[in-house]
Amino acid sequence: MIFVSHAKHFAGVGSTAPLHLIVATIRMEYEWDKGKADANRLKHGVGFEEMSDFDWETVLTFADVRKDYGEARLQSYGLIRGRLHILIHTGRDGRCRVIGLRRANERERQFYDQET
Repeated sequence: MIFVSHAKHFAGVGSTAPLHLIVATIRMEYEWDKGKADANRLKHGVGFEEMSDFDWETVLTFADVRKDYGEARLQSYGLIRGRLHILIHTGRDGRCRVIGLRRANERERQFYDQET
């Protein structure tokens, strides 16, 4: 369940198209594919179980429109234990389906700092 605190429009990273920015408070059940979670941990060093510490009060969320995924995907910038992370996710059956989770890079941290 997503509870929107406030929203505004902005131009997304690397795009001039306006995207809808959502700052949300969420109480959510999480789910993920175990194989995808294992691959994510190897690639990024971040486990999906760290979502239990994802601070939804700090989140900037917008549509992930980099390509057609066959489903609506969201990209959320948010803090885990004080460090900015990028979460790729979708909603399925009222749960947050985690697709990817990693630490933000410098460009993403600068973007987040400008928008918050």
